[in-house]
Amino acid sequence: MELGSLQFDIFICFALFLYWAKAQQKWRRSVLMAADFCFLYLCGLPTLVWCLFFILLGYLSSLLIERSEDRRKTGILCGSFMLALFFIAGYLLPHYFSTKLLSAIGMSYYALSFTGYLFDQSKDKVPVASFLDFFLFGGNFATILSGPVQSSDYLLQYKELPDFDENSFHEGVLYILWGFFQKTTVANGLGLSVDHHFTNYTVSSPARLLLASVFYSFQLYCDFAGYSYIAIGMGKLFGISVPANFERPYLATNIQDFWRRWHIGLSRWFREHVYFPLGGSRKGIYRTAVNTIIVFLVSGLWHGFGLNFIAWGLMHGLALALFGLMRPMLNKYGLLEKAEKNPILKWIARILNFAFVNLAWIVFRSGSLSVSLQYIKMLRGPYEFPSYLLTTMNLPEKKIISVFACLLLVFIVDLLSEHDRSPKKVILASPLLRNITFIILIALIAFFGNFELSGFLYYNF
Repeated sequence: MELGSLQFDIFICFALFLYWAKAQQKWRRSVLMAADFCFLYLCGLPTLVWCLFFILLGYLSSLLIERSEDRRKTGILCGSFMLALFFIAGYLLPHYFSTKLLSAIGMSYYALSFTGYLFDQSKDKVPVASFLDFFLFGGNFATILSGPVQSSDYLLQYKELPDFDENSFHEGVLYILWGFFQKTTVANGLGLSVDHHFTNYTVSSPARLLLASVFYSFQLYCDFAGYSYIAIGMGKLFGISVPANFERPYLATNIQDFWRRWHIGLSRWFREHVYFPLGGSRKGIYRTAVNTIIVFLVSGLWHGFGLNFIAWGLMHGLALALFGLMRPMLNKYGLLEKAEKNPILKWIARILNFAFVNLAWIVFRSGSLSVSLQYIKMLRGPYEFPSYLLTTMNLPEKKIISVFACLLLVFIVDLLSEHDRSPKKVILASPLLRNITFIILIALIAFFGNFELSGFLYYNF
């Protein structure tokens, strides 16, 4: 079931009506469980079967850990088994066999959430949960398809669901509309150009290929962040907290800062359950560099079963390792501090960091490592920037200006939020301004949204 489809809209309205019809905890927990189950069923039988299987496996593993004498060892074994099963069923088998049973959606997100919970439970960070709590945590329809990956402490909120909060509900609506705005007007609009030029890169000019790669960077951000905003908003409609997943990553001044802001849930999972167990930064700068590279190689494999994803992970791992090795020298001469305080240097650092991230996205987006190398090779020139460049980028007809106007709006909102001047607080403080904003966003989506591309890019990972 597609987010934003008529089927989904009817489902969510019906679920909300039933959920808030009674204030009793038992009633709302039962409605939420029924809604999660129906949503999984509507997403397809494979998704329902695999999710229920992992929920049951995770719950039984949790009981086993609780009754074990060596909780840490049992937790590692149970979590590792679940990860191995997820890798085999979610990546290895689909790579070699094409069957409907293996076409489940969202497996990686709830599998990582469950294993994170088991690892934390074995360290006595979280208590044992009931089956219903476990089901609501893993089967949450706001996050089941594409995350964010939730840390184990988010499971505790299902033990005592909060009462209705009108402000939280309105905030949820704003998040949902803002997410769909980013997805339909910017991500989908740029996606048409990206698909064309990455498919026909051999007959395109260097200037168009460079521009298409930049388009992909913003398509990916607005698609991923758009989905995350929708998931957060969906949670708020039901009084449930969903973790933030993106914090203006393209305003980062270095690669380390970028990964504090990009895909926060997944980054946190890898940091806590791969990086720290490897030793983290406790064993010297060179061991830290090696640990960082290993983490990002694993992250590359998580995104896809191909050399281009491994290369993408290695690029970021090496960049982070190099930054870690250079950081003492940069601090010694105060370069990082200067880059933060001086606006000109700060923007230079942002542009250089974005240039590297954009280069890595080319490797990520290409169908194979060889294609990405050919694509990058063709960027070397010669460059010609004719005045009609944008009109030949295969952007949506009659919506070229609106795509970039909407992207500029996203950039302005991010920039204001970066300086603690988020429009959200002002909008929600005034009922009149809030309703006007809702109407404007709905109108922008209706008039300038591009609906030729369906689904979120997140569904592929």
